[in-house]
Amino acid sequence: FVNDDTLLLVLRSDDVFSLAFLDRLRALHADLEREIPLLDEVTSLVNARVTIGSDDALLVEDLLERWPEDEADLARVENLVRANPIYRNILLSADGHYTTVTITVVPGGTTQADEALAGFGEAPAAGVDKGLELPPVLMNEELTLVMGKLFAVVDRHRSPDFPIWIT
Repeated sequence: FVNDDTLLLVLRSDDVFSLAFLDRLRALHADLEREIPLLDEVTSLVNARVTIGSDDALLVEDLLERWPEDEADLARVENLVRANPIYRNILLSADGHYTTVTITVVPGGTTQADEALAGFGEAPAAGVDKGLELPPVLMNEELTLVMGKLFAVVDRHRSPDFPIWIT
C-alpha cells in the first residue's frame, strides 16, 4: 500500500472572511511552509490560484496576493471563492464555516520496492520484475518527523476560537 503524502488541516470559523481569521490563517500557512520537513507544497486560501478573464486576457494570481484591507476587499475575496466551483467543498465548506490547508510532502527517496525487498538479499527472486518502479513512500522515520513538526506548529496556533483538526 502506498503511504499518503498529503495531510489535511481543517479549520473552523464563524467568519472565514474576516481580517482576524485570515491573518491567523496566513501566520499558520507561513509557519507550515517554514517548518514542515520534506515539504512540497502548502495550499490554502492564502495562496489558492484564481483566474480571471477580461477581454482577451487571463489574469492568474494568488487569491490573496493583494491582502484585504477593508470590508470591501473581504467581500471581493469571498465572492471570488464562493463563485469558483473548484473551491467549493475543497477550500471552503458549503456553509462557509470551514476551510482547509493541504500539505503535500515528498518522501526522502526510499521506494516501495526498496522497502518491500529489504532483508531479502541482493538478488530479486525468480519471476520478480527487476525493473519494478514504484513511487517513493514516506518511511516511518520520515512520517514521525513530519507529523511531529506538524503537531508542534498546529499546537502553537490552535485555540478555542481557532480550532484545527488534522487528517
